[in-house]
Amino acid sequence: MKGEYEKKDKKNSWKVICWFLALVLCGCAATENKFIKYKEIQRSAFEYVDTAAVREQAKKNYPKAFEGEVYFKVESIGFDDGVMFLNSEDDYRSKNNLSVVISPELKKQVYKRFGKEPRKTILKKTIKAKGPVSLFKVHYYSRGGLMFYYQLRMYIHSMDDFEVLEVVYW
Repeated sequence: MKGEYEKKDKKNSWKVICWFLALVLCGCAATENKFIKYKEIQRSAFEYVDTAAVREQAKKNYPKAFEGEVYFKVESIGFDDGVMFLNSEDDYRSKNNLSVVISPELKKQVYKRFGKEPRKTILKKTIKAKGPVSLFKVHYYSRGGLMFYYQLRMYIHSMDDFEVLEVVYW
C-alpha cells in the first residue's frame, strides 16, 4: 500500500510542477507582449517626432498642406490672438519646432477636457495629433526691418484629431 501512495504523490507532484511552470511561462509571455507593445509605441514616436522629415515634406508641398500624424512631447505652449500653440521645442522659432495650432473655438473644448491650465495638464506630456501640415510664413520686426521665418504648423479641426497619451516618454 505504501508504494501506491508514493506513486500518486509523485504523479501529483509532477502535475503541480507542470502547472507551476505553465503559469510562470504564461506570465513571462504576457509580460513580454506588453513590453513589445510599449516598444512599438516608442518606436512610432521616434518615427513621427522627426520634424526634419516632416519639414522636408512640407517644403516639397509648399504652399499646399499635406495630411500628417505626429507624436511628440509638448515642450512649450504659447498663445497669440486667442490661438493656442503646442510646440515640440522650447523655442517656437526653432527650425526643428512643430506647432500644433488650436483655434479659439477648439481651445474652449480643450479647456473643458483638460482644465483652464493646459500648462499643468498638457505641458511635458506626449500628444498625438493629426491634420494638415504646412509651412507658415511668420513676419516680425527686428533691427528696424521686416524679417520672416517659416514655422512648421499642424492645424487640428476637432478634438478627435488631438489626444494626450499616457506614455512614459524617454
